[in-house]
Amino acid sequence: MPEQAQGASTMPSSPSTSQQATPSTPPRSLRKNLHKSPFTSPSLNRSCDRFIPSRDVQDSEVSSWLLRKQPPSKSPPDSADNSDVSSRDQRYKHQIASRLLEGMGYSPGRGGGGGGGAGAGGGAAFDVGAGGESFANTPRVLNFGSPHNSPMKRPASKNTESESHRAIKSMHSKMSANDHLNRKAKRAIPTAPERVLDAPGLLNDYYLNLVDWNCKNILAVALDKTVYLWNAATREIQELLSLDGANYVSSLSYVHENGNLLAIGTSDHKVQIWDIAAIAKVREMRGHSARVGSLAWRGPLLTSGSKDTTIINHDHRVSRHIVSTYKSHRQEVCGLAWNSDGLTLASGGNDNLLALWDVRRQNSGESHYDEPTHSCKDHLAAVKALAWSPHQRNVLATGGGTADRTIKIWNAANGKCLNSVNTGSQVCSLIWNKNEKELLSSHGFSENQLCLWKYPSMERLAELKGHTGRVLYMCQGPTGQICSAGADETLRFWNVFGTQSAHLTSKKHTQMSGSRRQFTTRVNLR
Repeated sequence: MPEQAQGASTMPSSPSTSQQATPSTPPRSLRKNLHKSPFTSPSLNRSCDRFIPSRDVQDSEVSSWLLRKQPPSKSPPDSADNSDVSSRDQRYKHQIASRLLEGMGYSPGRGGGGGGGAGAGGGAAFDVGAGGESFANTPRVLNFGSPHNSPMKRPASKNTESESHRAIKSMHSKMSANDHLNRKAKRAIPTAPERVLDAPGLLNDYYLNLVDWNCKNILAVALDKTVYLWNAATREIQELLSLDGANYVSSLSYVHENGNLLAIGTSDHKVQIWDIAAIAKVREMRGHSARVGSLAWRGPLLTSGSKDTTIINHDHRVSRHIVSTYKSHRQEVCGLAWNSDGLTLASGGNDNLLALWDVRRQNSGESHYDEPTHSCKDHLAAVKALAWSPHQRNVLATGGGTADRTIKIWNAANGKCLNSVNTGSQVCSLIWNKNEKELLSSHGFSENQLCLWKYPSMERLAELKGHTGRVLYMCQGPTGQICSAGADETLRFWNVFGTQSAHLTSKKHTQMSGSRRQFTTRVNLR
C-alpha cells in the first residue's frame, strides 16, 4: 500500500459540505475555508488509509438535530410548502432547539425559524458557542478532531444521560400530557330520545311553563286544565288536580329543598301550593289580575310573574303572603329565575326586556320596586328562556323569540352582555349541564330542535331532532336526564348530558345509539 504524503493531513470535507458543491473539485475559496476550519484533524500516521471519526468528542443530540433540520425554504412565505407547517410544530422545534443548543447563543428569532440554521448547508444558527468559540461559519456536523482541541467538547457527566437529553424528555412528556388533555375523547351524545310519552292537550303557548321535575324523580306535566304526576322510577301516573270551567294551568314549579311542594299558576289569576305526597292543596294565594305564566322558588319564598306585568314575592307560611312587588315590565312576564345564592332575580318579558333585581340593593322598609338593578334591552323579541350558570355565580344565559333568535350570555354583576350567538330559530328554553360547561337550548320556528353548545366558545356540539312542533318547554331530572315538551303533544326524554356511569361507558353508548332508535318506548301519559 503506498504511503500517504506527509503534507496531506488536511481532512476532506464532511458529507454535509461535499453535498453543497456540485463540481468534483471544491472552489478555491471553499478549500481555503476548509483548511482554516477548527475541525481540521491533526496529521495522521502515514500507515493510515482512511479517516475514522472521533465519536467521543461528538454531541449526539446536537448533531442529530442539526442533521435533521430542514434547509431554508426558497418559496415565498405564503406558499403551500410553508402553510403545511403548523404553529404547534414551529413552537415544538423552537423549544427543542433552545434545549439542545442551550449555552451556545441560540436565538429562536435567528436559528429557530424553521429554515436557516447550522446544519448541512444551513448557514449560521447561532453566533457564540460554549467557551466563546464562534460557530457562525461552521458547516460541519460530525467532528473528526481530537478531544483536546474540539470546540464542541463538553464536561463529562457522571450520568450516562446528558442534561439536554433529560430536559428534552421532560419537555416532551409535559407537551404530551397537555396534548392528551386537549384531545380528550368526546363523550357519545345520543341523538335519539330514550323514551317518548304522548301528552294530548299540551298547550301550544310560548309564554307558559308547563313541565317541571323534582329531586324525587317525579315529573309534573300540565295538560290543559289537569296536572299529572309521572314517577320516572316506577313509571306510575297520578292525577293531582283538575280545574273547573274554562280555566287552565299556566305554570308549574317545584320547591328545590325536598320536592314535596308544587306551585301551580292558573289562568284565573291564582297561585296554588300543593303537597304531592299527601295529594292535598296547602295554600291558595291571590294578588295578580291576569294569568300567572311563570314561577320561581327562592327557598321558602315563591316568586310569580303574570300577564298583568307585575312580579310578586310570596311567603306561603304567613297569612299576609305578599312580601314585595316588582313592576318594570310593560308586557307579560314570561320568564323568572333566581341565581344559586338567591340574591339576584332575572325576569324576562314580552316587551323584549331582561331585568335583573338585586335584593341587596333594596331597602328593607319598602315593598314596591319600579326600577331593576340592571335593565338589559339587547334582545329584539320576547325573553322567556333564562338559565343561571352552575359554574359561575353571575353568569346568566338568555334566549330571544322569533324576531331575535339569539342566545346571549350576561354578566349579572354589571349587566353587560358577554357573548351573543345567532341560533337561527326561536329560543324557547335553556338548561345548563351541571357536570360540564355546556348549555342546552330548545327551539321553535323554524327548526324545532334541541342544540347542545360548548361554553364559553358557544360551539354547537350536537343537534337533537325528533319533535315535529315547537319544543316549548324543558326540565332536568335528578339524574341529569332532560325532558322536552313540544307543540306536537309529546314528551321526549334525552340523555344528552349523561351521568357519571354514562361517561365511563361512552364507547358502549356509541355502539348502542343505532339500536336505541328502534326500541324507543312510546306511552300515553293519560
